Amino acid sequence: MALAALESCFRAVPPEAIPAVVDCVLASSSTSPSQLFHSLLDSFPKVHALQPNHGHGHAVPLSHAAALCHLLSHLGESKDALRMLLWTVFLPLLLREDVQLQQQVISLMCDAVSSNQSWELLGETILPFCIRSCAVAMDLPITHEYAADDSTMYYYLWDWDAGDDHTSEAGLLPLSKATTLLASLLGHALKRRRNTLSLLQEDADASLDSLVKNLTWDMSRLVLKMLAHGQEYRSCATKNLLHPLLISITHVSSVTVKFGTVQLKLSRSGFLESIWNSCVSLFSLGRAERLDAYDILSLYFSALKSGQQYAVLGANQVQNFDLRNITEFWDELRRGLVDKDSLVRKRAFYILKISLSIFSSGNDENQQCSARSPSALPVQAKSNTAVTRKERWANKEAKSLGVEEITQSGEHCSSGQDRWKVFVLLYEMLQEFGTHLVEAAWTHQVMLLFESTPQGDYLNHISYRAFHAQMESVEGIFHWMTVLWECGFNHDNPQVRCLVMQSFLDIAWEHYKGYTQMIPRGFVLGPLIRGLNDVVHHKDFGVGGVYNSETIKGAERFFSNYARELMTSDRLHLVWNLASAAKQDSFGRAGLMTLAFCVASCACQSDTQYLSCASAVKELAKCNGDISIAVNATDLLDALWILSERSKQHFNPKYRLKVCEQVIKAAASLISAADIPLTQLLNFISTIPREFTDCFGPLRATVQKWFVQKNECFERNTLLELIDFPTTFMKHTGVVGPDLYDDDDVGAWEAEARRWSRALLLVTSEEQHFKQILMFLEKCGNKLSEHSPMGESVQVKFFILIFSLIEELEVQQKKFVYQNNIITDGGSEWTNGVEHCALNEKLAKSLLSVLENMVVFSKQSCSVFWLRSTDIMDLPCSVKGKLGGPSQRRLATSITSSVLQCVWSMRCISSVVSWCKHYTSDVSLHSAFSFLWEFCWKVIQHCTNATETGAELHLAAYEALAYVLAALSAAPISDFLDFVEPKQINRASKFSWDHLATTFLGNINSLLTNGVLTRSRRAVLMCWKWLCVDSLLSVSCCCDENESQLKRLGPIFSDSTLRSIFLDITESLENAGENSVVSILRCVRSVLGLLQFNMMNGNLSSLGISYEMMMQLVESSWVLHLSCNKRRVAPIAALLSAILHPSIFPNLEMHQTNEKGKGPLKWLHLMKILKLNSLKIMRQDLKSPC
Repeated sequence: MALAALESCFRAVPPEAIPAVVDCVLASSSTSPSQLFHSLLDSFPKVHALQPNHGHGHAVPLSHAAALCHLLSHLGESKDALRMLLWTVFLPLLLREDVQLQQQVISLMCDAVSSNQSWELLGETILPFCIRSCAVAMDLPITHEYAADDSTMYYYLWDWDAGDDHTSEAGLLPLSKATTLLASLLGHALKRRRNTLSLLQEDADASLDSLVKNLTWDMSRLVLKMLAHGQEYRSCATKNLLHPLLISITHVSSVTVKFGTVQLKLSRSGFLESIWNSCVSLFSLGRAERLDAYDILSLYFSALKSGQQYAVLGANQVQNFDLRNITEFWDELRRGLVDKDSLVRKRAFYILKISLSIFSSGNDENQQCSARSPSALPVQAKSNTAVTRKERWANKEAKSLGVEEITQSGEHCSSGQDRWKVFVLLYEMLQEFGTHLVEAAWTHQVMLLFESTPQGDYLNHISYRAFHAQMESVEGIFHWMTVLWECGFNHDNPQVRCLVMQSFLDIAWEHYKGYTQMIPRGFVLGPLIRGLNDVVHHKDFGVGGVYNSETIKGAERFFSNYARELMTSDRLHLVWNLASAAKQDSFGRAGLMTLAFCVASCACQSDTQYLSCASAVKELAKCNGDISIAVNATDLLDALWILSERSKQHFNPKYRLKVCEQVIKAAASLISAADIPLTQLLNFISTIPREFTDCFGPLRATVQKWFVQKNECFERNTLLELIDFPTTFMKHTGVVGPDLYDDDDVGAWEAEARRWSRALLLVTSEEQHFKQILMFLEKCGNKLSEHSPMGESVQVKFFILIFSLIEELEVQQKKFVYQNNIITDGGSEWTNGVEHCALNEKLAKSLLSVLENMVVFSKQSCSVFWLRSTDIMDLPCSVKGKLGGPSQRRLATSITSSVLQCVWSMRCISSVVSWCKHYTSDVSLHSAFSFLWEFCWKVIQHCTNATETGAELHLAAYEALAYVLAALSAAPISDFLDFVEPKQINRASKFSWDHLATTFLGNINSLLTNGVLTRSRRAVLMCWKWLCVDSLLSVSCCCDENESQLKRLGPIFSDSTLRSIFLDITESLENAGENSVVSILRCVRSVLGLLQFNMMNGNLSSLGISYEMMMQLVESSWVLHLSCNKRRVAPIAALLSAILHPSIFPNLEMHQTNEKGKGPLKWLHLMKILKLNSLKIMRQDLKSPC
């Protein structure tokens, strides 16, 4: 009856009134408290199961628990009853999802435990259960034996029996629930401990104090483990455990825990240091981890802010760990303040403000400051007449903000705390407020951090502790100023970016002696360089063809001051870092120019001395800790090479000239050419456009001076290495067996030889310097036909050397002739090419002495072209497995080597003949011309073997033929007239190349259509085909005397042959590759010119080109024009030159509209207009807001 009556009251009476009801039931019945207690305890599982987990259903079980707690006080000291109460009633209630119920249950449970003085019983039941649930959820080991690592030692799991029946029935809690229970229990225990201590009770419960300390130990182990786990565990630790744990740490200075005979200690300082170490490891990870670290620090400072900072900071005692004196803490804050993520910046700024409010002390007011001269400030006082409307508005806004100008208000930064206020104001303005407020605050407040500095030597900042060094030393002030500058450089509003950059560059750094060295190197090489790359700072760049701006000038001044006090090795490292920025970031036109000027400004200092590779490393070891990478001269030249290479992305020659000029200045200032390996030096020079370093080029004198500089410190000599280059280049590789090579190898040798010939003629053109080179070439040429295995690379390298040298001399000769014409027209005398002409004649004489040997060698080697039967050989893996890229010869490697030797021998002989005919008589070249002509006919009349190898060999023969025909077409007809006439089919006919051309076209078209060659190889053959046709057709215009010869001899090609070539052109033009475009269009012009020549000589009235033929030509040309790379000027020029030929343009039929339609030229003109109009419409659509 008593149990039923009491249970009926649980639904009607609130839990607070239950004790009175229980007393009434006991007084009105004969049931003892013990009987009633056990009856209620037995009935609780049934009542608990019937009540809902959410809503107001928790009132009944809570009243039930309150009744049991009240009865417990009537039982006396009964720990067994309390243990049963904890397992049977409180634990099931704690497992519910209702947070309000959980807090009420914990309060009720703590009251019951406290009233019975049985806190150790809580540590034997609920606490081990929660801690074990956390450990199992994180898969942490649970040990009952002490090891060296105390991170897994939990006090409440040391002697706890996991096999308890109650534990088995309850199972395990989820991690979030277990941590929430632990945090709530620790919070209630701390509250009761504070109440006990506040009453100064002498009989304070020792078990409560022990529980707080032991639980603090266990929770600290859990928190450190959770922070080292994934984000889910860190989030659980920061939301639930960390804050009450930090509060506990503030109350308990140290915790001593015994594990058997082992005694472990947890100190406040050690735990905070462990927390900071966890944050450090998180900072180095991603965005989410950084935010978690800031959450941890936020909880840390919130605990300090809540009034217990005296306990953590230890004002009256020395602390082993003090976060404000940890330099890495301030470094991480600065990194967070400039992070790209706005949420990270906000968290970092919050941490900074709350830490300043805690760490700042009254000692700052005693710091004295020394004023700087107003002339050194970035903004000067202006008269009222000089103030613009915008500045007046900014002054008005500044007064409303309370940040008036210093010269008017007389305020100064008198302490570090004042400087912090200025910094916080400026940062908040940059992050949160409008542009006009930013301008007002920046203009009037940024000077405060420059106007006053702490008294004493600013270099003695090492004596400061980390916190005071932030705003009490010049270096610290500049570290925080870089945060403001970087935020300003990255601001969303371009006006703010311009304001901040201009204020930075306007500072008279020369008046702040040594201050530039206080600016962090990372800021200079990172945010500053990226900020200078912003186009908004270079609005005047390129105007009127002047590739400069005020920003570039300001940056040049700053970097000049920045590098002025540096040691040579440190300056070398700085220039290397600056130049390497071109590799890491993408620079625009203005940004790349700014970078080039900054590099040259740092390098070109008056006290700069050349630094060899060895001395650079030695001197670098003496520098301070800012430099961590040893940089030598070769590394610097590689970086400058990248900077010069990047300028090729911009096509304006004036722009590229200025960039390359700054690069050469930097290289010549810091590097000795004699200290750089020749190969690397040649690679660097090759990146400079040759028009800048060739004869009469603007950079030629500077490069020559750099190359031939004489310094006794250097044993090497660049000129001597260039002279000795052929010897080292020709050395055999020493490979055992046949010396095989392919097109890639030959291409690399050719590029290397071209770089050498360019550098050689750049340094010198004196005959005495070439004497050794010419003697070496004569020696190699005389031994060319001696017993050497076929395919040996020595012969190919010999031909490459001669070809590259002739090619470079031809370029120089054209420059001299052009300049001579200009000077002659101006009335001056030209004498600069005398040495060059003497060198040309000397080279021609040497080549003539070995030309016969070259011809003999070529006759022997060219036999590979006529092979009829070849063994089936596997292709190289590089050919079979190749996907994309340049087309490769589908030949075995051994045959490829022999083919390349033949091609280069014919190419070299053709080049030598073309070169020597200008400096010697025709008789000496007769045998060479005869050989070339015989080779030409043999290739043209050769029939292809119906195999892929035979087709590839024929293709290679056409490749060699292209070089031969180019040499023959440039020579006078009279030189090979005797060779042509015996080949005529009809001896009575006039001089004609009809049979030559028709045979050539028939055989090469057959090779193109027989299907033996792959598609990529047919494209290569098509390119050689039109180069050969171009050479055949241009025989009348390449030599001045050929035109008069042809008038005497008659037409070189018949009209039918020319028209067939024209039709072949129109059929091939539409699908022509990019490499064939120019040669095909040149053939069009040559055909039209020869038809006009035949018409004039034959007194014909028609050119022979019909309307349909011309229409097909313009349609194919238009398709080609649309598919051609528009960046290439040559194809467009060749197209216009071919279509708008003088023999076609005057013909009205090509313009007028008739029954067939519009004329071809009119059609092409209309298509061009339509294309331009469509492009304009597309641009307007792109600009449309729709």
